[in-house]
Amino acid sequence: MKRLIGAVLAGFLATAACASSADDPGKKNEDTGSQLADVELGNSDDGTTVAVTQGETIRLVLQTIGPGDYMDPDVSSPAVEFVSSGLEELQNPGGPRRTYHFLAREAGTSRIQIPHSGSLATFTLTLSVR
Repeated sequence: MKRLIGAVLAGFLATAACASSADDPGKKNEDTGSQLADVELGNSDDGTTVAVTQGETIRLVLQTIGPGDYMDPDVSSPAVEFVSSGLEELQNPGGPRRTYHFLAREAGTSRIQIPHSGSLATFTLTLSVR
């Protein structure tokens, strides 16, 4: 009986720890090793408009399959600030996974364009900050 109670308690504590770390933007995602963000986006968001709230952090992960890599972003307005980019800690052998971090600075609309050095088209995303 003590073992069962101990196992249940350990499971509860592990669940509580995971839930609290997901709320802390300073923590890292254990699956990808990347910084957690308020809004998570990827390749499938190309060409879309996404509504975000002022002060939110946006994490965009772009996967390349084949030669080339995504380059520095062009951000059209001060509504969104480009914070940083880098390669994901866990990579896919098919090509690089690059992460971009943005901050929704002020109300407005910002178009983000990220060119690719290979044959892929430019990634385009519009963020509407409210």
